[in-house]
Amino acid sequence: MIDLRTAAVAGVAVLLFAACGASPHLASYSDLGIDSPTGLQRGTLVEDHGCLLLDESPSHSRWLVLWPRSYKLDGPSILDGDGHVVSKVGDGVELGGGEYRDADMDFLKTRFRVDVSDSCRSPTYWLETTLTVTDPT
Repeated sequence: MIDLRTAAVAGVAVLLFAACGASPHLASYSDLGIDSPTGLQRGTLVEDHGCLLLDESPSHSRWLVLWPRSYKLDGPSILDGDGHVVSKVGDGVELGGGEYRDADMDFLKTRFRVDVSDSCRSPTYWLETTLTVTDPT
C-alpha cells in the first residue's frame, strides 16, 4: 500500500515533469487533400529539446517531422488516430512524404494547417504521409 507522502511526492513529480515540457512536441498537419508529397526519407526518430525529429545518419541531417493531426504521443510511443502504436522515439524508420523549408511555413500553415510550436521551429521539415519501422528499439 502506498502511503500519502509517497503519493504526494509522485504527484508533484508528475506535475513538474509536465510543466517543464519534458515530453516531445508532436508537430502536426491536417487537410492534405490530393496534394500528398511522395518522397522517401530514412533515419532515426529522436527527441531534441522537446521536439521530435528525423535524424539521418551518417550526415546527421535533421527534419522536424510533421505528423497527421490525429497522431498522439504516449510517452516515447507515437499512436495513430486509432490508438495503435506506429513507432517509438529511437526507432529506425522510412518516412514517406515530403521535405519543406522554414521559408515554406506560411504555405504549410495555409495549405496543410501545420501546427508547430515556436520552440520546435526548424530549418527543415518532413511532412510524414507513410511510416515503416525498419529498426525498432
